[in-house]
Amino acid sequence: MLSVRNLSFAVGAKTILDDVSIDFAAEKITAILGANGSGKSTLMSFLGKNRAAPGHVFFCGKDISEISPHAYALKAAMLPQQRETIADFAVEDVVVMGRFPYKRQFRDYTQADCEIARTAMREVGIEAMAKRRIGSMSGGEIQRVMIAKVLAQKPELILMDEPTNHLDIASKNVLKQALQRFEGTLIIVSHDRDFLTGLTDKVYEFKNHTIKEYLGDIDFYLEQRAVSSFREIEKGEPQKKEVVLEKEKPLSYEEQKERKKLTNQLSKVERQIADLEKEIAQMDSQIQQNPTPSLMEQYGQKKATLDTLMEEWEKILLIINH
Repeated sequence: MLSVRNLSFAVGAKTILDDVSIDFAAEKITAILGANGSGKSTLMSFLGKNRAAPGHVFFCGKDISEISPHAYALKAAMLPQQRETIADFAVEDVVVMGRFPYKRQFRDYTQADCEIARTAMREVGIEAMAKRRIGSMSGGEIQRVMIAKVLAQKPELILMDEPTNHLDIASKNVLKQALQRFEGTLIIVSHDRDFLTGLTDKVYEFKNHTIKEYLGDIDFYLEQRAVSSFREIEKGEPQKKEVVLEKEKPLSYEEQKERKKLTNQLSKVERQIADLEKEIAQMDSQIQQNPTPSLMEQYGQKKATLDTLMEEWEKILLIINH
């Protein structure tokens, strides 16, 4: 279905991908994991034909550089991590835009297209929101709209980069069920263990500019890696970092102070994340039993805080690993 051959990419002197070759099997669900900055999203942008690949990406045996964007859009759909800017349309109008690759001109939609869009909205539990305006919706609701738009495209291949961002546990479960029913090929970049558990057929881990394959689900992968959480993976390999540092010039006193300060900040943020994740897990159970408006509002606030803390954690980690 989809193959990558001899893909290399660097930003300045920093190597991101080094002669990477991968095969993604047809009608299978593959997870891509790895430390922050390891090249996961970079690879997805090449697979989605969002930028010219410095190597070869083959779709059904043909190099995608030889496939027009329109022809590729008939076969492949992508949900990027950074959500596209959306005008304040009604939900049903945004979702039916997923049918655009099949149309000669914008809004040239048939009754069949509208029915496909309604089915996609039903798949992710937003059919009742069809007439709502995008501008009135939360981040999680908009994410579900964009997922429905991808499903309405009826692609053979779906690429998803952190699809559970902004989603509460109920929405994650709805999405997971929809993806389990998807009959095509699915490639997912995610740090959400609960979401990936029981969903994937194979795992690829980005590590040291290359990729290692694990033939099993997420639990099998973590067992093989002898770690208990994705956060340990996302931190990278501290031992290898120390080896690299030994080859570099010694840090000055001020640099050592700054590194210690950043390390302390990282530990503090990690404690805050761990505490907040426990609170959210408790609220998940409460919501399942009695989803009151007040509880849902508190839940949304805590999820937003968690997203902010995760972004802060990633920024600090990138500075430390720079």
